[in-house]
Amino acid sequence: MRFFYTVTLFLTFLQPFQSLNSQVCINEYLSLNINGILDEDHTYSDWIEIYNNSDIPANITGFGLSDDPSIVKWTFPAAVLPARKHLLIFASGKDRKQLSMNFETIIDVGEDWRYLVPSADIGSAWKSTGFDDSSWQSGSSSFGYSDNDDSTLISTSALSLFIRREFTVTNLADMARLVLTIDYDDGFVAWINGHEVARSNLGNPGENTPWDQLATNSHEAVMYSGGNPEYFEVSNPASVLVEGTNVIAIQVHNNIVSSSDLTLVPFLTIGRMSEGISDISQWLSFPTYGGLHTNFKMDVDSESVYLFNPQGALVDSTPHMNMIRDVSFGRKADGSAIWNFFGAPTPGSTNCNPVTNLMADSVIFSPEGGIHPGSVLITLSCAGGSNDSVYYTLDGSIPDKTDNLYTGPFTLSSSKVIRARSIRHDRLPGPVSSRTYVTALDHDLPVICLSTEPFNLWDNLAGIYTFGPNTPTQMPYYEANYWKEWERPVHIELYDTDGIRQIDQDAGMKIFGGWSRTAPQKSLALFARKDYGKGSFKYRFFKTRSNEKFESLVLRNSGNDNMGLQFHDCFMTGLARDMDVDVQAYQPAAIYLNGEYWGLLNIREKISDHYVAGNHLVDADSVNLLEYDGQILNGTNTRYLALRDFMNQKSTLQNDADFNKVSEQIDIDNFIQYQLLNIYLNNRDWPGNNIKYWN
Repeated sequence: MRFFYTVTLFLTFLQPFQSLNSQVCINEYLSLNINGILDEDHTYSDWIEIYNNSDIPANITGFGLSDDPSIVKWTFPAAVLPARKHLLIFASGKDRKQLSMNFETIIDVGEDWRYLVPSADIGSAWKSTGFDDSSWQSGSSSFGYSDNDDSTLISTSALSLFIRREFTVTNLADMARLVLTIDYDDGFVAWINGHEVARSNLGNPGENTPWDQLATNSHEAVMYSGGNPEYFEVSNPASVLVEGTNVIAIQVHNNIVSSSDLTLVPFLTIGRMSEGISDISQWLSFPTYGGLHTNFKMDVDSESVYLFNPQGALVDSTPHMNMIRDVSFGRKADGSAIWNFFGAPTPGSTNCNPVTNLMADSVIFSPEGGIHPGSVLITLSCAGGSNDSVYYTLDGSIPDKTDNLYTGPFTLSSSKVIRARSIRHDRLPGPVSSRTYVTALDHDLPVICLSTEPFNLWDNLAGIYTFGPNTPTQMPYYEANYWKEWERPVHIELYDTDGIRQIDQDAGMKIFGGWSRTAPQKSLALFARKDYGKGSFKYRFFKTRSNEKFESLVLRNSGNDNMGLQFHDCFMTGLARDMDVDVQAYQPAAIYLNGEYWGLLNIREKISDHYVAGNHLVDADSVNLLEYDGQILNGTNTRYLALRDFMNQKSTLQNDADFNKVSEQIDIDNFIQYQLLNIYLNNRDWPGNNIKYWN
């Protein structure tokens, strides 16, 4: 099917509001960023790009942006945009005015250091500049025992290792970030110019660390096995650095005398505000974009963006446009008068490869996805019968021209997800079609197949399923990535027990739950937001419910029973089904993640204003949904707080008038049964936790 949009005139005629006489203009924007770039918070935010369309620098201090032509909503900080340069602003609603940075790794793996294996205390002078280290040995990182993962080998009897290296810093005033990244075994402490800047698994911050002190616990280095080193942000770099020569000093310690390994691999990276080098170690990852965020978000439905000068005069605006997912709209050439779609957006860089507003054909799979008894011969074709090129992947990633080009039928001999799309150089890429093939396995349960970019799951900095770079050493690892409220795009297929595909749509996905997030198999929340194409999941998931429309769902790992039967949670809910209490319906399902069997999870209703509306026939917009001690999930808590204050003033409710006032606001019978049920079930994660209530 070909998709046409009623915007063709904008591709050839000038948009009425734009002013090509302005030195600074809006050059490109994207208001439906689903799988594109991440901001510095590792979230997918919409963005706007401005451009200096002249050969002289432009002072943009006080310039403003808005989605309303009558008012300036957000203004730029003090900044100069160099000639013919771009500047990216996220339209996220976060309201930030930190300019984007260029990162440079100034100390990388493999560079030379001076090092010493101590056998006695050597004082503290070695941590500062001016120390004579000519008697120390010289070697390149990484350092460690002879266990096949180190460049400079030290004695296996070494309990600790001291290293130091001088480096030069210029234009300190322009430096905004300083990050020490380090892979180590087992504990370390680091100083810059004698100031402690990072420590892990070794003593307490600020204290002296003797050469023979043992690391607190075992900590394995990870780079040799493909893992990512840990990141330590140095706050206020100007307080520890000086113009010119600086020194970084690090000591690493084993946790036992007879340890079989010791490793130390340090990196040092700076971030500058100005134009400059962007040269990051291949081992590291830093956000390419971020810093500037408007205080408003863009609407995908025909919303324009407006640029104002410091005097409040409108100097440029974008055409009204219904935007397409992950497709930008911008000037055909930087600063030019003609606007085009870009199937491959270019945030922060030169616009190139514009396309028409026509879309390439969708892809047809033969046979269809689902459960198959053995190997499957796959044929891909274009829905319109065209000869468009079809590209596909087998790992969940969204295909582009660098992936597999379909040239003829191929065989799957194991369970895989195929994601395919047709691509033409002169059109927008076709829609991504996803089919999961489950081979040589059968299930008596519904099968849910989830597919998403592996980056969204496993990237050290942005993957929602990983520990991430700043994970603490103690449960429940609150700084781990899986504690973040990051939402990632996912494609969902649901096959019922007859093998019929009932759900085939894009949605959002988050890690869900409390301490159960630390389990290897994590709970997932699914969201059918309109940004993903459909505003709900339309299917009767639960035999005990008549509902056939859900805005959100949970795939639950059974909480405390995750490593057991995975049955108690649903069983106890079932006991309450005929009581006067709200319960979440459930349906066990087999889960596949990017084509890999991921075990069993329970499909559950997600407690939300939509849950209340769907089960009590009330308007979702009128629901006040609270948790814990009055924290708002939806609506307001005004009535609850007033009721709580009233009850706190009373020692008892023996007075009929007081009791009647409370019973008018609380469903007493519901409250009694709710209490009895949790007591009977011996719910030990309650009553101070896991409470939600509504009116």
